[in-house]
Amino acid sequence: MEVVSSALDRMTSGDLGARVTIGPRWSDDLVRIGGKLNQMAGAQEAQMKALKGVSSDIAHDLKTPLQRVAVYLEELEAKVDEDGEVAALVSKTQDEVNDMTRVFQSLLQLAQVEAGSPRNRFEKVDLAQVCRTVVEVFEPSAVASHHHLTLTADLEEAFIKGDRALLGQMLSNLIENALRHTPDGSHVSVQLTAQDGQLKLIVADNGPGIPADEKDKVVQRLYRLDRSRHTPGHGLGLSLVEAVAGLHGATVELADNAPGLRVELSFPR
Repeated sequence: MEVVSSALDRMTSGDLGARVTIGPRWSDDLVRIGGKLNQMAGAQEAQMKALKGVSSDIAHDLKTPLQRVAVYLEELEAKVDEDGEVAALVSKTQDEVNDMTRVFQSLLQLAQVEAGSPRNRFEKVDLAQVCRTVVEVFEPSAVASHHHLTLTADLEEAFIKGDRALLGQMLSNLIENALRHTPDGSHVSVQLTAQDGQLKLIVADNGPGIPADEKDKVVQRLYRLDRSRHTPGHGLGLSLVEAVAGLHGATVELADNAPGLRVELSFPR
């Protein structure tokens, strides 16, 4: 019963690969229960893979038509009066098309990361240098929105095996989320340290944070908090963070920063 209970806990926590390991001395009743649970878990895992495949297929199929629409809008923009109402409408339509294109590009990238294909590009990457570069890129945005962005790195070098571009985008997503969802004047800190044989990358803020009952939901695709529905974004940022972390063998923990959100990523050295 402890084996069955443990497998159920893993399944309900989101581990789609969890299965009941049936022992040689199990009674017939427990063997049937374990088999049915494994059958249910296998069906659920297959359904989730199918759903992810559908979203990727839709994104792939619509990417080219959207690109064509963007080209047509550029041609139309060149033919209308720059100060007229038509030009303003064309500009708004271009913004919407660009927004949709970014969603589909994010979905396709997420599918590639989850499939593990970027591992072919893995190399020796200095995570400390990635942090310095990304924070430097976001400093002007932080100043413009009256945020205080800081970097604390205990290590001059912190080498891991990975994809530099994906690691940079992962950190960019975390910083961008923190700047977007905290009020002006908030503090956003990036910390890199070594602890218990691991590299800890932490992005923390002192904003409103995330309710405890929604921490597991915000990493799902396209999920957004109610208060964030009127701000820019598509609900894919944290999904990509979790996927990139998993690709690099890292774990992600969303914790309460009291106040604010604290995202901790633990990388194997």
